[in-house]
Amino acid sequence: MVADRERYRRFFSISFGLWLDYDWRKAGWNADDPDKNVHTPAKFEAIARAALETADEYVWVYSETPRWWTPEGGPSKLPAAYDRALRAARHAANAVPATSPAK
Repeated sequence: MVADRERYRRFFSISFGLWLDYDWRKAGWNADDPDKNVHTPAKFEAIARAALETADEYVWVYSETPRWWTPEGGPSKLPAAYDRALRAARHAANAVPATSPAK
């Protein structure tokens, strides 16, 4: 795909953005029963793990309804299951041995 792979690797990296409360305007966001959300905690963990295992370095999480941090210093409308899911994904991704780039 790229003629000079080494040069490409020096200037570009792959990253992912995950939208936690995807389509919340239509599907809603349920902070009391997260298994009713489009991305359940289990699904979010799987998505985050795949992104972390594939990205060169960064994965960012976007959300509109749940807040990871508030001016008061804590989360808002964010079930603790999502924090646990993200931490579990990171732990699992870190346990996977890195593969060498394709040649």
